[in-house]
Amino acid sequence: MALIRTLEPGAATHKNRICTETDAEYVSFKDDNYGHIVAIKTTGSDNKQNPGKCTQNIQINKEIAQQIVSLLKSEFRI
Repeated sequence: MALIRTLEPGAATHKNRICTETDAEYVSFKDDNYGHIVAIKTTGSDNKQNPGKCTQNIQINKEIAQQIVSLLKSEFRI
């Protein structure tokens, strides 16, 4: 589990590729220290040893959410 504190562009590499598909769930909650949080949890892909088990959990506060919205609008031209 990790609360994203910064979001910066990374370098393009040959490893930028689609890995495997998986499913995700999200929840939102209030935290006394960080305010409104949205957490996105991905599960193990179908070919993993424990498919469906939580494999990653990222947490996003309002500041990072605003950066992500701006990034997505720019990248996808929406």
